[in-house]
Amino acid sequence: RILLCLHEADLSKYKDSMRPLIETDMAETEKILVLEQITGFTDVSAFTAAVQADEIEVIDGGYCGNSSVEWAITSDGILVLFGEGTMPDYNSSSKKPWDGYQEYIYGAVVTGTVNNVGSYTFFNCRNLLVVYIEEGVTKIGEHTFFDCMNLVEVDLPNTVTTIGHGSFGGCNYL
Repeated sequence: RILLCLHEADLSKYKDSMRPLIETDMAETEKILVLEQITGFTDVSAFTAAVQADEIEVIDGGYCGNSSVEWAITSDGILVLFGEGTMPDYNSSSKKPWDGYQEYIYGAVVTGTVNNVGSYTFFNCRNLLVVYIEEGVTKIGEHTFFDCMNLVEVDLPNTVTTIGHGSFGGCNYL
């Protein structure tokens, strides 16, 4: 896995409620804590099942375009991308289904049954702090995290073989 994270000295800018999440010791053996602190679960499948079973409060959700990839945003500000197959690519001017919630997205989880994270998926999600991408995802599209200026941590699995141009542009703390 590749782990991109912020140095603890730069944490003063973030909300006190998110501080425990960011200050986690990210040693290789403790990466599962990222998922647990974002979701309260140590397993992506269990978390996704809880979202689908309405055991976790979901504010909104649906499909990503015409794909079989679904999205849900929890009341805790976690955007979950799940389902199976290829996620569509977006561009800087196209509307993503969760655009109305961008300012409320603090964390994101992408399950390994999703082949890719589409271009511009998290574009301009300025409050996004932490992203957990499960083993199985193979591609990060162009400008996927572009202008996520407060993003401090992205956990990329070894299965990611392609990272598109400008994927982390404007990510000031990575």
